[in-house]
Amino acid sequence: MCELKLQGAAWENYNWNTIRLKMVKCRLKVGFIILASGMLLALVTEILAKERYNITKQPIIVIDPGHGGHSSGVQGPTGVLEKTVTLALAQTLARRLETDYRIKISRTDDYDLALTGRTAIANRSQAALFISLHTGGSFLHQTNGVTVFYFDRKEKEAPFSEPTSDGLFTDNPARPHWKTIQKRHLIDSKILAFTLQHHFEAVRPDAKIRVQRAPLTVLMGANMPAVLIEVGYLSNPVEEKKLLNPEYLLNIAASIEKGINEFFSKKIWHP
Repeated sequence: MCELKLQGAAWENYNWNTIRLKMVKCRLKVGFIILASGMLLALVTEILAKERYNITKQPIIVIDPGHGGHSSGVQGPTGVLEKTVTLALAQTLARRLETDYRIKISRTDDYDLALTGRTAIANRSQAALFISLHTGGSFLHQTNGVTVFYFDRKEKEAPFSEPTSDGLFTDNPARPHWKTIQKRHLIDSKILAFTLQHHFEAVRPDAKIRVQRAPLTVLMGANMPAVLIEVGYLSNPVEEKKLLNPEYLLNIAASIEKGINEFFSKKIWHP
């Protein structure tokens, strides 16, 4: 790189001090290029390391679109199916959350999963939150609004016992720990439910936003804060029409996103 190509008499007429000066300049240029390359490589390595660090630090959220396959769920007056609405909402919500969280969806197409299998996906993923999406149904077609459920065991069940670590991430509901593991997360699940209620009230001032406790199987074995959200009543013709509107689903997803963000802003989360 630093060669001086001079031949014959050109060498005789060339000033040796000039040659040395040019060689020094050339070596300095090469040294600078090497140094700059090393600094650039170090910078790129640092950026990639930070990205990997941020990814591992992002909480995992499992979104569970209710029903699927032969399990259609509630059917609206014009034939809209719950399984279709919940999948569309799950995909919309995932797109909104994927910047700040690692997102997993329990089902990505029209197929059914066992209730305990959905929870097992969240447990195996070591998720920070489990959000199960549903719609409501009622014989009273004027019933409307949103209901957020968190787990509460049946009174007739045996008292909670301390869960063991063995089998926490299986989908076998017969094991005692599956029925008791949500105990440690009940307070956080309740906080999440009421936080979501607050944000739903902003987009549904016309409807009642409820928070209820229930012994729901899909929440029972969740080893993390978990809620089930009925985002509207498909049995209500007005709400059925809303739940078909992508813009309305986007507003619902935005409310859930805000609730999740507020929940994590108040809670110290450890990966």
